[in-house]
Amino acid sequence: DLGEWYLINSDTSKKIKQKYNDKTVLVVSHGATIRALHYCITSFSEDEDFLKLDVPNCGVFEYDL
Repeated sequence: DLGEWYLINSDTSKKIKQKYNDKTVLVVSHGATIRALHYCITSFSEDEDFLKLDVPNCGVFEYDL
């Protein structure tokens, strides 16, 4: 369920930001988790298609929190 993925990853992204503030963090995961984190970090809109974000194998995404 998308709502559950969003809540779990929203909490995770907040914990990472608090614990590793001003640090570089590498997250390695499967596509669904990366998509959920992406939407948490970029202010997810429920109108957006969750699967629209292309997460290629070995893809790299960089975010400033």
